[in-house]
Amino acid sequence: MSPFLRQFTPQVLLPRLQQVLFGTASGRVLHLGVGNMYGGIETTLVTIARNRHLMPNVDFQAAVFFEGRLRQSLEETGLSVPVLGAMRYRDPLSVMRARRNLADLLDRLRPDVVMSHSCWTQGLVGPTLRRKRVRLAAWMHNPPSGSWIEWFASRAQPDLVVVNSFHTATHMGRLFKGVPISVIYPVCAIPDQPDAEQNKCAVRAALGCPTSRKVVLVTARFDPYKGHALLLDSLAMLREPDWECWIAGGATVPSERRHRDVLQAQAGRLGIAGRLRWLGHRSDVLALCAAADLYCQPNVEPEPFGHVFVEAQAMGCPVVTTAMGGALENVETGGRNRLVPRPDAALVAAAMDEVLAGAGTVVA
Repeated sequence: MSPFLRQFTPQVLLPRLQQVLFGTASGRVLHLGVGNMYGGIETTLVTIARNRHLMPNVDFQAAVFFEGRLRQSLEETGLSVPVLGAMRYRDPLSVMRARRNLADLLDRLRPDVVMSHSCWTQGLVGPTLRRKRVRLAAWMHNPPSGSWIEWFASRAQPDLVVVNSFHTATHMGRLFKGVPISVIYPVCAIPDQPDAEQNKCAVRAALGCPTSRKVVLVTARFDPYKGHALLLDSLAMLREPDWECWIAGGATVPSERRHRDVLQAQAGRLGIAGRLRWLGHRSDVLALCAAADLYCQPNVEPEPFGHVFVEAQAMGCPVVTTAMGGALENVETGGRNRLVPRPDAALVAAAMDEVLAGAGTVVA
């Protein structure tokens, strides 16, 4: 593994997290996850749980508000993960029940630190944590957007803030003024010596994809800022004659399903629908990266971090994305990766063609 990628591994990041939370002392941390979605935040939390032995001074505990894949994945690491109750801002009774359950859990566990992983969580249970006089850490995975949920979160000022990138850190001061901020990159579980060729053959055989065909991969939530629409426009411009695109990711909420439907209609208008494979939710992202020739996620707005950029590079899959946000920190320049200066379909297509053609080393 290259020194650049090693900085995102549990071996480097978890001792740093332990230092940020407790210095040379020890203590118990209760992580609060939402539970009804699964993305980069949840991946980070599960990866920390799986590697918690790298923080010998930290007693790792977790709870969620909704039953779902996050709880299942955490319990597979040997944790007992209570469900505090599905709370919603529009349902005050659900908030009261969840707060009461959390208060009971705090009395039982007596954590030294409670870490929230979203403004949604902090806004709803922050008053309970303050009433219990528990040290509050906020792990912020996105820059503030000015939403009313963030306003609620700011009313329960944390004792410390952890952010997932320097990009996020530059925007966090306006939400939590005067609170110490530490940058801890999301922990990426990547193999030290991936068997990329074996993965490539197995995945392509399962999908009926010839090994000679050029495969472009994207695995991202169906959110417009991820750049799926721009990717489709760019694919329609490719000079490469024999390609297909794998689009991985499940549409878990109505807005994501609507956006996916819009994208499928767009593919039809562009005449490329037959070259797209809609893979749905996949738990084998590393294997998909190893089987693809290129990972392309041309964000139209900054990505706060972007786990999959690191995962793709670790599996030997070059990355094409826009030069903004977290990609400036986690996409290594100087090799086959390409950072496109702006979200422009022609520029993205040219970068993909260059990589797919096996062009020589060019600084991104």
